[in-house]
Amino acid sequence: MITNEALVLQALQTVKQFYRHLDSQEIDKVVELLADDIRWHRPGGWVEGIEQAAAALEHRTPDMIIRHLVLNDVADIVSENEVEVRYCIVSFSTNDASLGPTPETPTPSIFDCVDKLRLVDDTLKFTFRSPSAVFLRPGLADNYAK
Repeated sequence: MITNEALVLQALQTVKQFYRHLDSQEIDKVVELLADDIRWHRPGGWVEGIEQAAAALEHRTPDMIIRHLVLNDVADIVSENEVEVRYCIVSFSTNDASLGPTPETPTPSIFDCVDKLRLVDDTLKFTFRSPSAVFLRPGLADNYAK
């Protein structure tokens, strides 16, 4: 049986792994972190289930350069096999590789996030993901509900 402390640490690490894989466009590794019954608010609305989530991820623009900075992450035990993680992300994205390694021109977006994770075969999987826009860079407002 996993301890509460270990479950919390695993949840915080899983959130960071998710964004590392997403930013590196390692879509197969992102999908591995999702539960079959994932419910996820993405640009354009909610996706239900791992098939819809995987299809949505496959439609990401291949030339998009994006980085998510995870901040103020806190995990709470919901039950012996469920954890809720709340955090803020600052997201920089562009399709212009000529801008170089610093986010000088792209305006960041800021989201407050709530993720729910459940133990599946000793591995935490996302069952719910809901970012709430605090500030959206121009061009994203139509894709996200505040």
